[in-house]
Amino acid sequence: MTLEQSMPGGADIPDVLHADKTGEAALPRRSLWGLISIGIFWLALNFHWTALLIVILPSQVEALLAHSYLQTHGTNLAGLADFVNNNKAVTLALVTSPGLLVALVSNPLAGMLSDRTAGRWGRRRPYILGGTLLNIVGLFLMAVAPNIITLMLALCLTQLANNTAAAPFHAYLPDLVNEEQRGTAAGIMGLAQIVGIILGALVTGMLLSIDPVLKAQSSSAANGALSTYSTQLLIVYGIIALVMFALMLLTVLAVSEPPWQRSAAEAMAPGASAGWLARYRRQVGEGVLALALIVIVLVVSLLALQAAGITIDLNGAHLAHSDTQSANNANIAINGVLLMVLLIVTIWAARLFDFRPRRDPDFAWVAGTRLLMMLGINTVQAFLQYYFHDVLGSQHQETDASNFVIILTLTAAVTTFFGGWLSTRYGRKRMVYLSGGFMSAVAAIFISLNFLVAGGVLSDAIGLFIALGGGAVFGLGYGAYLSVDWALVADVLPSKERYARDMGIWNIALTVPQVVAFVIGSLLLSIAAPASVRYTLLFVVFVIYAVAGTVTVRYIKAVKR
Repeated sequence: MTLEQSMPGGADIPDVLHADKTGEAALPRRSLWGLISIGIFWLALNFHWTALLIVILPSQVEALLAHSYLQTHGTNLAGLADFVNNNKAVTLALVTSPGLLVALVSNPLAGMLSDRTAGRWGRRRPYILGGTLLNIVGLFLMAVAPNIITLMLALCLTQLANNTAAAPFHAYLPDLVNEEQRGTAAGIMGLAQIVGIILGALVTGMLLSIDPVLKAQSSSAANGALSTYSTQLLIVYGIIALVMFALMLLTVLAVSEPPWQRSAAEAMAPGASAGWLARYRRQVGEGVLALALIVIVLVVSLLALQAAGITIDLNGAHLAHSDTQSANNANIAINGVLLMVLLIVTIWAARLFDFRPRRDPDFAWVAGTRLLMMLGINTVQAFLQYYFHDVLGSQHQETDASNFVIILTLTAAVTTFFGGWLSTRYGRKRMVYLSGGFMSAVAAIFISLNFLVAGGVLSDAIGLFIALGGGAVFGLGYGAYLSVDWALVADVLPSKERYARDMGIWNIALTVPQVVAFVIGSLLLSIAAPASVRYTLLFVVFVIYAVAGTVTVRYIKAVKR
């Protein structure tokens, strides 16, 4: 069987075909441009989520809370800062977590659908195109969201659309890259991720600032600052949409994929077609029901808010309380609901998409390793902007958080660049061990820094300088992990007949940690203790996750070293 790999516009034409051990034509070798074109959309996806999660959403949540306060209290700005600080963590969790639950189901569902999509355009391309266009609609709705509830619902749509495009895209590496080139391809994917993260943090961090709103001395000045902030939001959301559209277009034009055909064994088996169709319809139906369940969860969450004494007015955008105890009650109510539903939806998704750890232990261990490592990373990342403000006294939290991410990512590029080659030569597991060691060391630095700054031993400026230096060290460990993340899963995927679905399951190990990170993090940050203590607990939790993720990789038997 020969795979036709010619591409329009002078795109990559593989030069060599090899036969696999069964005698069938194996995947061809690809040129450097061919590998780059397969991975370029990963840059857009990382640009998108870095801009949203690191810079825009934490800042936009504070802006909406400030708007809510101004509507409620008029010209009295005395408690504005306390109001925003009391409610920002729980509100950020409420805004982001339901969308992540949507991603939990929609990612493997879209992957499963693309695995069985027949057409001249190939299996993956229609989803990448359609999902990206809907993603842009979601971004527009987020940009103009007048209140927190609207922002939450718009983010759910964005998650649905983005994962519809991302899950089929994730299958490109195992679909189109032969085993010999997967280390190189994984390195290119890692570099695309690095560039996307840097650009996403740099562009949005430079253009967006909530500080003028929170520092305003009069209601007119605050409203004027909010108007300026709204314009900034439209600009940064527009840039994200443009990057997504341009790199999606490059991907669908430059990457050629063969139309899907059922395997010979499946086609010849008596009753296989009818049995497969019935199973397929059941899985799709249950996936849609799971998404409907998440919508119900949104309603339950709002009822939990009401039970906690929090007033919700969609027109007035009021979703908070100036009293700290009420904010903490709301936090517990929301996160309790989210954790319960996360557990239900995760078990349902695992069953729906046939995830069986006993049958595929290596795949399960790779997913577990990723889940633990990402739990640690997301626990800190989710509240990075607030950390710079609350502990280090930053007056430009978006910019400082962006600078941290940029420095981290630049050093990560070093280990990512060499890590793909080193993992092929010396072993993928050793890269994970290196990663866990570096990142745990940085957590120890931050724990010490919290108390040194709080105790007045170090000034805020010196503390910020040390934090940025810690980001550089953290990046070395992060890059080491990125260099093997894709290659590890490509090595242990259970079946070539369902690559996108299994990659969707693997991506659950990225989605679940984000929900848990927001839930656990917002609970820790609501403890009645100084900021230095609360954020220290956050870093201790990070170390536990990182060490556990480093240990689990040793149980992957298919990867020897």
